[in-house]
This record gives sequence, C-alpha cells and structure tokens, in this order.
Amino acid sequence: MPVRSCVACRKRRETRELMLFVALPDGKIWISGSTPRPDGRGASCCKSETCVKKLEGQPARLCRALRQSGLRTSNLLDMARAQHDLD
Repeated sequence: MPVRSCVACRKRRETRELMLFVALPDGKIWISGSTPRPDGRGASCCKSETCVKKLEGQPARLCRALRQSGLRTSNLLDMARAQHDLD
C-alpha cells in the first residue's frame, strides 16, 4: 500500500487512512469520497478534525501543497465531515 504524508501534521500514513484534496480550476477544493477523482494536483490529509481544522486555519499550508493561490478553505471542515467519518 502506498504511503503519503499529511500536509497538516506531516505524519506518514497509508493512503487508505488519508483523504485527498484536489484543487479545481475554479478555485474550489474537491475532497475524495464522492465522485471520481478529477485531474489536478492532490494533497493528502489525515481523517481527523484536528488536521482539517489546521488546514482551515492556515490556508497557505494547503495552497503550497497544491501549488495554488487563493483557495477557499473556509468550509473545509464541513465538506470533509460530509465525505468522511472524522476522528
């Protein structure tokens, strides 16, 4: 199983233990779990509220990982809760 690092806490985990964020061309963020993965650069994050809140509070961290600027992260936690059971 492939191993990736969480962009929030930097812990290494197997991909099945992480959720994936992909930056869309319109500035929105796609979160794994609902529809097929769109094309684009992805960033992995633990399935925990702590890590998602860290990304919501520090949007530059996710923007840097996705190599995008000006991403809207204000409702990231709500979107993640809708797709995954967070710890």
